[in-house]
Order: sequence, then C-alpha cells, then structure tokens
Amino acid sequence: MSENSEPGPPPPDDRGFALVLVLWVAGLLAVMTASLSSSVRTHVRVAANVAESARAEALADSGITLAVMDLMSTRRGRGHQRRFSVDGQGTLCLVPGEGALNISVIDEASRIDVNTAGVPLIQALVAGLGEPPEKAAQIAEAIFDYRDADDERKPNGAEAADYRAAGLGWLPKNGPLQSVDELAQVYGMTPELLARMRPYLTVYSGLAGIDATLASERLITLLRNGLAGTAGAFGSFPDFHESVALPAMFVTASQQRVFTLRVEALSAAGAVFVREAIVDVGTRQTPKHVFLRWTRGPGDPGPAIGIPLSAGRSLC
Repeated sequence: MSENSEPGPPPPDDRGFALVLVLWVAGLLAVMTASLSSSVRTHVRVAANVAESARAEALADSGITLAVMDLMSTRRGRGHQRRFSVDGQGTLCLVPGEGALNISVIDEASRIDVNTAGVPLIQALVAGLGEPPEKAAQIAEAIFDYRDADDERKPNGAEAADYRAAGLGWLPKNGPLQSVDELAQVYGMTPELLARMRPYLTVYSGLAGIDATLASERLITLLRNGLAGTAGAFGSFPDFHESVALPAMFVTASQQRVFTLRVEALSAAGAVFVREAIVDVGTRQTPKHVFLRWTRGPGDPGPAIGIPLSAGRSLC
C-alpha cells in the first residue's frame, strides 16, 4: 500500500444486532418455556383428575360387590341379617383412607312389571298420575297390545294397523320389552307421561302384581287414587288384599330375586362416581348372581354422602 493511500471505512459494528437477536431468542424461549410449563401443569391436573375419578369408580364398584354379597348371603341362609334394606333406603359406609359410600337396594317386585302386569294395574297407575279415565284405558290397553304376540286389538288399544295409520315408523313389538324405555314407542305414549310413570315400572320382576310390603307409599297411593278415578271400569273386584287396600290381583309376594343396586361413591379427595346395576341372584336352590344391567348412574350423590369423611361411622 502506498504512503498516500487513505485507510478504508471501519468495518460495521454487528454487536447491536447480535444483542437484539439474542434478546429476541431469549424471549421466544421464555414464552415457549412458559407455554410448556402451563401445558405440563394442565396435563398433570387432568391426569390427577382421571386417576381420582378411577379411584371413585373403583370405590363405587366395591359397594356393588358388598351389596351383592349381602343379597347372596340372604339367599343362601334365612338366618342372615341384612346389611342393606331392599326398600331403596340408603346406607352410609365409610372406608378409612378411601372415602364414603351410600348404598341403596331396591327389590324389583316393588314396581309394576310392564311385561306381566294386567291392564287394570297399569290403568290404575296411569289414572292415579292424573290422566283422564279414557286416556288411562287407552295407554294401558295399548301397552298390552304392544307386548302381546297377536294382532288382535283391545277396544281402547292399538295394533299394527293403528301404527301404520298414524304414520309411525314402527309397529308393535309383539314380544317382551327389554327396557322401560321401549314404552316410548307405544301408541299414544308421550315423553311427559312416560317420565312420570318410569319410577314405578320395571321389566325384571316377572310378576303380575307388586309386593305391597316393599312398594313405596307413593305407588300405593297412586294406585288407590287411580282405582277411585276409574271406578266401574272393570266392574267390582272380587276381593281386596287383607293387608293393603288394593285388589288382591294387584298384590304378589316378592321372589326376592331381582334387585336394583345404586352406589354413590365419594373419594377421599372429593371425586364422585355413581354406579347402578340390576342383579338377578337366582333361586334359593341354585343361587348364582347375574348382572342384567351395569351402567354409570345419573345425577349427583344424595345428601347422605355429603357428610364429613371424618364422621367416624364404620365400614358396612
């Protein structure tokens, strides 16, 4: 380089740009870290909730096992003292360190079996629920026509021709119902009426009547009111049951065989799970339980389950 040449411009200073870049990358990493941390916390909470729900479910299922063992012990030996009544009254059990259970058992003989009950019994229920006598007769006979095997229409009932004429997309089943829900397809049935009838109906007892010693006071009252509202519809009943003011044909002794079980479980951490099942415990000669239904129950636990877990009551 010659002595007269001038030095060139200084090289550009990249330090400011590099600093901005470093700060931007650091900020991005901080945002990503915060997002990841939040995601991890959410995942942990979800996993914890799932685990706690599973504990509550297992607790509820253990309550079902307790109830079945009690029923089977009663079935095998008449001297067994029941732990759980069969009238739907809940029994509270505390499981130390695990939570609480509210166990209720209902004998299906306390309800009206829509597959085997006669028209007068079903008609009395519908009339007792406030429906006019003619509507009660129509519904009762339509249920009978829906389930019977023939196509012979009762005077107030409905058979295949009536379903076709009404433009319905189905015909009478002409066979036993598998669920009370199937009554929604009966000619003339409304969702509102079925909702009011549902608590008093079953498809599991196999009885022509109800066991009046197990039936709710509400059902007994409805049937009595229904009879008063349909007086003369069937003529005079030949006799009334000696222990309850109902026609003898409405009353049948329970076979103590099919039961609805409901267990409300509350885990120690506060998770809730409701299990419902229907079990057939077999005959006294051949006791062997079979579950006819197994489902997660609707609704929140009843008041009994809400007591403090430290209340000190013992395991059932």
